[in-house]
Amino acid sequence: MKDIRCQCGKIVCQVENIAATPRVETSPQPAPGPAAIILCRHCKRYVVLRFPTIASVACVADVRELA
Repeated sequence: MKDIRCQCGKIVCQVENIAATPRVETSPQPAPGPAAIILCRHCKRYVVLRFPTIASVACVADVRELA
């Protein structure tokens, strides 16, 4: 798993099994393409992750539920 960090340095999510690490946007200008937006619980900034493609999104209580 790879950690994705906010500008404040806190981990906002972890990614696994993707072709390329998502690009973290720091610009307020929207860019085309699939994105996931995460609110940093520490500093309250929005972290925008741009992916080449997004196949699915799942919300689970435990990562073992994905296996």
